[in-house]
Amino acid sequence: TSGVQITKSAAETGMVPVVAAGQAVPSCTPEPTGNFTTIEFDSATSLGFGLKEEDGATIVSSVEKGSPAHEVPLGTKIIGVHGQSTAGKSKKEVLQMIVAAKKANPSLRITFDFEEQVSFL
Repeated sequence: TSGVQITKSAAETGMVPVVAAGQAVPSCTPEPTGNFTTIEFDSATSLGFGLKEEDGATIVSSVEKGSPAHEVPLGTKIIGVHGQSTAGKSKKEVLQMIVAAKKANPSLRITFDFEEQVSFL
């Protein structure tokens, strides 16, 4: 296929699209789960986002244009890494979870809470 087709808007699905129409499909797949979205990344590639610890949560602080995570809004909380909760974990611990999951698996699932975004400067 030539790209991911989004048939419903982000508001209708509760999911943020990860690629624009016509783009090559990056190694990620969005999967809505209630108020959360899980994106599956290829473990062999860069995730394309930076993290920051804010108000006791690990949040997305930067996103590389064109990366698999390019549609993830800044300030979005990471609430799970490969099925494991990040609740109560520091940014360093979340990064360790990501590194361990990338080493042990051909793909990595990260769950984002698009409903709970943190504002920061």
